[in-house]
Amino acid sequence: MRQRLAAWLTGLFGLIGLLLAAVGAYGLLSYTVVQRVPEIGIRLALGAVRREVLWLIWRQSMLPIAVGMALGLLLATAATRLLSSYLLA
Repeated sequence: MRQRLAAWLTGLFGLIGLLLAAVGAYGLLSYTVVQRVPEIGIRLALGAVRREVLWLIWRQSMLPIAVGMALGLLLATAATRLLSSYLLA
């Protein structure tokens, strides 16, 4: 019973973490777009293709997210190796 509860709670916390990460990514993307609305309008008024403008915003918004994910994975790997020494095998 304890193992099931621990597994359920771990899954719940993982789901909450995933939800928080998705909200953060959405927030970062929307903040980037709001900051660049005048630039986007000028680009579109000068004849830029809508797809290219969307790609520009997507690429520039996803760069910090990708860096954060890479750092998070590195830190998680280091923490896993450090904490595995405390587990009984």
